[in-house]
Amino acid sequence: IALPDLGDCLLHLTMNQATQLTSSCMPSFTQIEAYEEMLIEQILLPAGSLESGMNTIAVALPGQTLVASMNLDIATPIDGFTAELQPHLELTMTGLGDGLYGDGDIMQTSMTMINVGGETQALRFTDTCRAELWIVNDQGEVVFDSRSFKTCNAINLDYGLDSQEEVLFSLPDWTFNDLLGCQIASGHYTAVVEVPQFHLSHAQSIDYARMSSTDCAKSLDVGLTTALTGIENGFDLSVTIEPLVSEVDLRWIGPCSVSVAIINTASSEEVHRQASLCNDLDGRHVVLAYGAVGDGLVLEVGDVNMVDFSNTSLPDGTYQMVVTLEANPTTSAGFVFDWPIVETVSAEPVVIEEQPADEASRLISGTWSGVLTEQGTCWIIETPQEGQLLLSKAALGSWMPQQGWTGTYDAVSADAAPACAMFQAPSIQLFSIEAESAPAAPAQSEDAAEEIILQSSDEPLVAIAPTLIMVVTTTSLLSLLVTIVLGNESIRIPSTAAGLWFLGMVGRTHETTDGRYQRGRLMGYLTANPGCHFRALMAALDMSNGQITHHLRILENEEVIWRRKDGRLVRYYPLTNTMSPAMAEEELPVPPLSPDPNSLQGKILTLLDADGPMGEFPTQAELAKRLEKSQQLVSHHLRTLQKFGLVEKRKMGIKNRYKLTREAIFLLETNDDFSRD
Repeated sequence: IALPDLGDCLLHLTMNQATQLTSSCMPSFTQIEAYEEMLIEQILLPAGSLESGMNTIAVALPGQTLVASMNLDIATPIDGFTAELQPHLELTMTGLGDGLYGDGDIMQTSMTMINVGGETQALRFTDTCRAELWIVNDQGEVVFDSRSFKTCNAINLDYGLDSQEEVLFSLPDWTFNDLLGCQIASGHYTAVVEVPQFHLSHAQSIDYARMSSTDCAKSLDVGLTTALTGIENGFDLSVTIEPLVSEVDLRWIGPCSVSVAIINTASSEEVHRQASLCNDLDGRHVVLAYGAVGDGLVLEVGDVNMVDFSNTSLPDGTYQMVVTLEANPTTSAGFVFDWPIVETVSAEPVVIEEQPADEASRLISGTWSGVLTEQGTCWIIETPQEGQLLLSKAALGSWMPQQGWTGTYDAVSADAAPACAMFQAPSIQLFSIEAESAPAAPAQSEDAAEEIILQSSDEPLVAIAPTLIMVVTTTSLLSLLVTIVLGNESIRIPSTAAGLWFLGMVGRTHETTDGRYQRGRLMGYLTANPGCHFRALMAALDMSNGQITHHLRILENEEVIWRRKDGRLVRYYPLTNTMSPAMAEEELPVPPLSPDPNSLQGKILTLLDADGPMGEFPTQAELAKRLEKSQQLVSHHLRTLQKFGLVEKRKMGIKNRYKLTREAIFLLETNDDFSRD
């Protein structure tokens, strides 16, 4: 259907009998294809825009020539709900550029909150979910939700914003994967940022284009039939697409919608290939209704030339034609016909014999860290969507990862490298480098690298698709996004789950009860022993390297703990109103540890305490000689003291020497059982 040129016509959006003008009446396209659904606009309604009870939302062309409406039941807000800060504080997004993205890109953005009023605003955040990012597709479905990566925990954080002052909030990177980790299709998307506590929100549009189908796309349940009409040196082709079982969503991908391959059945060789319907269908969405035969979507593919790759006419005979729909996913069907074609014929369908396809590569982005194991260095890349991935190998010549470097790479799943065999995270093989950059800060030390985060095998993280709710049952009203879609019969607001959604009403990531229990143990121990470092936590709680680092990462992401580097160690503290990263180092507590001073371990501590102030740091052999014990026995106790964070080993020259940690010095100073003459 050709879309009329309505000039400066604007849609009428009516909410509870109050009408406002919104976007242009028709999109920028000049025509709408059969069965196509075309996004006109997504409108963000700030919290408080609608009243409690039944609300009516309607959209119409001037003169009511096309109109659609729906009712929405809004729950009563909780006591204390107010949107009084909306006139004084504004949100903006930075980093989106021109809003155009493609394969391999990463959306890196941040949110700025600006005080546009004339008075200072004092803000107190009462939980850790200060700034959130949501991505919704052109059907109103949430494909990214920053809250699915964290839990909102109670804490008081104060901000003071003078007039025209702004504060920046970081947002997670998005690699254009959905909530299940699948690649998203080409199309128009809306990014929404929100400060839930103060009911502030802002939306901005982006466009994404990819040249291939996505990795999780489901097969299209469609049947293809063809009609061939003979012309000079070829035939005119039309293809009919009909749903086989139920309604079918079809998303076009790439510059050309259909490709045709001709195969000589005698030699089984492909002799001709051409792309057709090369127009502006990329990313456009078609919904094929399941109905009576003959109501399918007809594609007028046009002329197909019966010439080989050297442009020589093909001889008479029997040929196979493979028609491929460049959609998400790519769908192909085979047909046999006799050449030449005298009149219009319907080619006979045949089964296409396919070789098992290799796993499709995917783009992964993240930061590299190396862990030294008995088999060598295990390289781990921390990615926003897939967590920790282990490097199996890289088909990139002499290239190797570097500590702290960040990049985007083309990868496939692979078996673990020997150096990474002890870890449970998935492994990948790299084929190409899309982008790579050096770290802004110095790389961390080898000891700190031992604390690299690994995926624990006993606590799988399950991503759950969002539940989109039409009738509000919550006790507070958050922002509302209205999706207006132009169909080839009417302008409508869908009444399905793809229509309206409430920010905050989406599914959460679920986890095991054991995971929450282990993090409860960890929080309890850190509360009693603030400042405990990685190895001491691992030993005290009897957790593996992978377990402890996994739970520490989650607690840090939830902003309930924080870390402070202390020499070559990293100490962890609970985040409370009396203990925060702003504290000076001398104000931070040191966890109490108390070995028996009369034991061999106590004697080792006493010797190291005596040598340290003189700048002397003994070797294992020197300690064994002075204590009149075997090196094997001293080595065993040194490892135990290292595990509990009382002794630190450093390489000086060609020998390993030992010194006390801050915890050990604190212990000797405060324990009357130890003599410090």
